Amino acid sequence: MDHFENVSKSPSAWKPKNTASHTTLALPPSPLLHTAHEFLASGLMPSRGRHQSSSKECHLVMRKIEAIHGVIGVIIGRSYGGKSLGKGIGTGAVKIQRKISGGLKAVTQSEKGLQEIFIRTEAGMEDEIIETILKI
Repeated sequence: MDHFENVSKSPSAWKPKNTASHTTLALPPSPLLHTAHEFLASGLMPSRGRHQSSSKECHLVMRKIEAIHGVIGVIIGRSYGGKSLGKGIGTGAVKIQRKISGGLKAVTQSEKGLQEIFIRTEAGMEDEIIETILKI
């Protein structure tokens, strides 16, 4: 099996190349993805992992934020159990903390505590996005 000659079910593109020193396997070229949108849209990676500390309300708010014009994506960060945005703040509430290079840092209130998020934005759209998020 060193030369992959008798391998059944091997893709036709996986053909061995014999060189003087060793045998290599030639794989088909992969397409280059230029942006995060193309990467997520390609289906190669889910838009989110298994963030079990995020509540349904937080996921709903994050989907609404992603739908805002000028937002490229929302990245879930650390979660802090037992913390709160304050009295009377319900689950799913969002607080924008600061503007940083490439987007906004924010926190959402989940059932279990606070969830950090990074909102990736297009350049110059931060103020409009903040106003829209505050209306959600």
